[in-house]
Amino acid sequence: MRCKKEDFMKGTYFHIYNHAVNKELLFRERNDYLYFLKKINKYLPSCPVSIISYCLMPNHFHFFIKQKTDIPAYKLFNLISVAFIRHMNTKYHRIGTIFRGKLNHKKVDKENYLIYL
Repeated sequence: MRCKKEDFMKGTYFHIYNHAVNKELLFRERNDYLYFLKKINKYLPSCPVSIISYCLMPNHFHFFIKQKTDIPAYKLFNLISVAFIRHMNTKYHRIGTIFRGKLNHKKVDKENYLIYL
């Protein structure tokens, strides 16, 4: 279940993820992965979170994070997503979003879900 804005409080853990649209690849080559990670480093100071672990797959990504402040972590990922969409559209001469839908985020507050992650 998606989280409410009120769930994003300091000290809370989240699983944040998204997939590519229409079975496209989010990351077509090594530099696409690097660009995505550079954008995280760029925007992290504006929406500080602790990134506990992450996985970048060719067609989706996963992040396990901890909120450092009450600034919702999804704001960080929204900034990254907009920059990444712009980059991919320019680089690969495409139009529109590259993500299947809205950013997915689940609060990690149960041990079973933590083990699953």
